[in-house]
Amino acid sequence: MEKQAIVLGASGLIGGHLIDCLLESSEYRSVLSIGRSKLHCDHPKLSEKIIDFKDFPKTIEELPPNSHFFCTIGTTIKIAGTKENFKIVDYHYPMAFADLAKSQNAASFHIISSVGANKSSPFFYQKIKGLLEQDIAQLGLSSLYIYRPSLLIGNRSEPRPFESISQKVLPLFDKLLIGPFKDYQTVNAKDVAQKMYFDSLLSLKGIHYISGEQITQK
Repeated sequence: MEKQAIVLGASGLIGGHLIDCLLESSEYRSVLSIGRSKLHCDHPKLSEKIIDFKDFPKTIEELPPNSHFFCTIGTTIKIAGTKENFKIVDYHYPMAFADLAKSQNAASFHIISSVGANKSSPFFYQKIKGLLEQDIAQLGLSSLYIYRPSLLIGNRSEPRPFESISQKVLPLFDKLLIGPFKDYQTVNAKDVAQKMYFDSLLSLKGIHYISGEQITQK
């Protein structure tokens, strides 16, 4: 049975690679991208829904049923401007998307979190990611995949100066990160997208936490 995919955050680093995987796949007959702007992509399987994020939960309620949900949306506190705005993008939007998946009895739900995600973390970023993981896990989705990559390697459409420098420097130390620290090695965004795609073909029941090391395993 051919699958239907819906992607929130397709214009981002991971989302862009994921869209490519889904469109090239014979397993998926349709791919719906939802976001605030159109993608630079023309494909017969791709449809797009341009939405106003100010009314996000209500807007996505109007979307057609889809079998596989992919959430790759995310920002930084610097880009968001405030912690409150960051939480809206990285917590409230994904939660609304997960609620929709639950209401549609989605075959699987895949979401990007972060290494070190913990609702009790003293670091705000990891704290919000941990809270998101906890609350989505409690929704009772039939098949939930939570990905926890470290720093992502790849070319972003939006400028992130600090991250650009980190992408050049931190990979040099990857070989030193062994044992329990291996999950902190840098991860190629394309590898994350491919892992999400292949996991969606399985859609195993239950909750699955995917570490950085698991993402890069071939």
